[in-house]
Amino acid sequence: MGRRPVANAEKKIFKEIVALSKTHTVNKISTLDIAARMHLSETIIYSRFSSKKILMKNAFFYCIEELDEFAPFRCLIDNKTEEYSFDEFKRLTYTLSEHPNESWYILGYLQSDYYEFADLEELDILQTLKLEGKLDDMPAKHVQIFVETYLKTLINLSLSTPRTDIDLKFAFGLMPRL
Repeated sequence: MGRRPVANAEKKIFKEIVALSKTHTVNKISTLDIAARMHLSETIIYSRFSSKKILMKNAFFYCIEELDEFAPFRCLIDNKTEEYSFDEFKRLTYTLSEHPNESWYILGYLQSDYYEFADLEELDILQTLKLEGKLDDMPAKHVQIFVETYLKTLINLSLSTPRTDIDLKFAFGLMPRL
């Protein structure tokens, strides 16, 4: 008698990865640990994901999707009023703080060996390509550093406590306007 299929297996695997990222760096999360926590065979994970790199990348995409229309660069590139841009920035920090586990995984993924800048460009919602259009005079490597530093700073700020409006206004004041 074979194993019964697991409903929503991918989503459950991603949730386990996110849970493990609270106690392990993304590089140290093992498929064996994921499988053991889920009472599954490691083979089931690899039947859905051809490599650990693809598994971790898809967990990253899952976390971004869980953040509900997460567009972190909108407040920098929309050319709206200062008040509108700050409100958007503030909304971003609250969205991230309301999803601390996903935020920690995103931060860990950005610092992992699995991460590639192309991963950000694949996610239209992040508007990375639109941002690059605003920074065409900047070398590609500098754009990459800017994007990665901004995302890491935004997540760290969002996860810090206490976080007051004064803290957010100060941080927002340090952000470049494009």
